[in-house]
Amino acid sequence: YSLEVPVGLSTRMTILGGYKGGEKDDELDETSPESVFDCQETADEAFNMTTRYAGAFTRFERCVFTRGKIRGFLKTGSGSVRFVKCRFANNVMQGTGEQHGRGGSFSGETGSQLAFEDCEFSGNGGLSVRGYGYGAYVYNFARATFDGCLFITNGLDWAASANDATHVAGSGLWAEYAPVVLRNCRFVANRIPASDGSGACVLLRHGCGGSAMTNCAFVANSDFRCADTWNPVNRTGAVAVFMRKVAPSAAFFRKSRMFSRLGWCSAMKL
Repeated sequence: YSLEVPVGLSTRMTILGGYKGGEKDDELDETSPESVFDCQETADEAFNMTTRYAGAFTRFERCVFTRGKIRGFLKTGSGSVRFVKCRFANNVMQGTGEQHGRGGSFSGETGSQLAFEDCEFSGNGGLSVRGYGYGAYVYNFARATFDGCLFITNGLDWAASANDATHVAGSGLWAEYAPVVLRNCRFVANRIPASDGSGACVLLRHGCGGSAMTNCAFVANSDFRCADTWNPVNRTGAVAVFMRKVAPSAAFFRKSRMFSRLGWCSAMKL
């Protein structure tokens, strides 16, 4: 599907991709078992989801959101959403400006749920003065879960100048006011060049108490130490956790391994 404007979604529904269509609309197309929503670098994003009612999920399966002018997917409002075997790929912001979430930007309200299963966030980036969450930006959910997901080659290009890379963080994932559960996820070759206020492949900030990472791998991510003149604590490391106050069970790391190029920073910043 070639898009010139985003698809507006204000009603809860289930969208299943990859079917043959026609007389065999109940059979998966084995040669291409997914449906591609191509923004052609014209539409800001493939979908603009504004559904309400957190108690029921909108569901996407086997969908690809690609080449968004700003991002692949935008979700606001109180609705809950689940993605299964979806890809958020090659969404590279054109021009400059502050925009969070290049693969997808997901914002909820009290009680909203966000879930990803066997999904991929790849090649999302671009040049921007500021931006958080290049793979995914997650804000204000009761819970956000990622099961068996891959975050690969998200972030800024190494050609980005120091000014282009100022105040960027979460090359793979940024979460705020949303406890995050990551199970069997891989973060590979995500990158942010060195500059003030940059850093972290995964960044959890405020209201993320109860987050947990189990059996996850961080491999070949590049995040260099920054001076960070705008904040007394730098945001470097494979995982960075920032809380306004001490919270029980702020973050647990079970059977997770980190093999990343981290410059001068530690693997984890707490």
